[in-house]
Amino acid sequence: MSNPEDHSLGNLIRDLKNKDKYVRSRAAFSLGRIGDKDAVEPLISALNDRDWRVRRGAAYALGQIGDERAIDYLIHALKDENEMVRNEIKEALGKMGVERCEDALKELKELESFIWHLRFNKDWEIRKFAASSLGERNDCRAIPYLVRALIDDNPEVRMAVGNALQRIGEKAVEPLIRALKVPDLRIRIEVIKLLGRIQDERVVEPLINCLKNKLLRETATVALVDIGEKAVEPLIRALKDNYAKLHKAAVVIFEKIGEKAVEPLIRALDDEKWWVRETVAIALGKIGDKRAIEPLIRALDDADKDVRKHAITALQEIGDKRAIEPLIRALDDKDLLVRSLSAEALRNISHKRDTS
Repeated sequence: MSNPEDHSLGNLIRDLKNKDKYVRSRAAFSLGRIGDKDAVEPLISALNDRDWRVRRGAAYALGQIGDERAIDYLIHALKDENEMVRNEIKEALGKMGVERCEDALKELKELESFIWHLRFNKDWEIRKFAASSLGERNDCRAIPYLVRALIDDNPEVRMAVGNALQRIGEKAVEPLIRALKVPDLRIRIEVIKLLGRIQDERVVEPLINCLKNKLLRETATVALVDIGEKAVEPLIRALKDNYAKLHKAAVVIFEKIGEKAVEPLIRALDDEKWWVRETVAIALGKIGDKRAIEPLIRALDDADKDVRKHAITALQEIGDKRAIEPLIRALDDKDLLVRSLSAEALRNISHKRDTS
């Protein structure tokens, strides 16, 4: 006949994998109260649960059980992004009293000291030092506090914070992307600037989305220019969203990126969406690279009159003599404005040739 406690233990261990986070959390805390070492390995796994309440419960339970098998896992879990989880882990490790636990707790205490000074110290030089020290530690636990400090009152502290996050590098990218959704506009603007400096491919799509916000557009434009070639293809794909302000910003970005944007833009002149082809033609004219001449000449036969108009303007801006014959043929276009723009382009190209 099975022991009722064993049966309860088995049920609680199974509950650690329940779909309901509250059931998982209650199970973890209950296993701590039972204190059975058979629960250690399932509780170690629960330290990686997606919900912080479950991770906290697992840390509590492992501290109550006191099995040394959990020590290394608890030390590793000190990197948890949630402060309440970290506090529970500190309690658990403190109860175990092993030397390597004490070393880990000492390291965490130092980290928390730097974070405290960054947040609360009134001396800007100490805040600056704390920010630099957190960057040197390269510890992802500092990231949320560094993000908030991007709007410190002192410009030297802000610079140190930005450098610290940049030094942390790849580990900072996802938290910084999440920070684009915080309510504070000042933080979002500083995060955008920083993402442009980090230049990780993961930041491109979120920055493109920022182009749709008039308060963030200018900063996001500069950041995407800083990222350069890696931003070109995603930005071309984003043009399929027929949003005028985004298209206008895209032209500025393509122009500033320059020749590295030309080949992808030429390929996009065949896009199925006319508004993509139109924006691409405008951008190629602004860049002025002669590789675009033949593709733009082909665009003079585009089914959409607006694409044809912007292809003519782009050819005029580039000013290459190869455009003259195709522009003469465009004088017979069925659209009056296309014919008018063709005549104007011919005059300007001829004038450029005469004065060169």
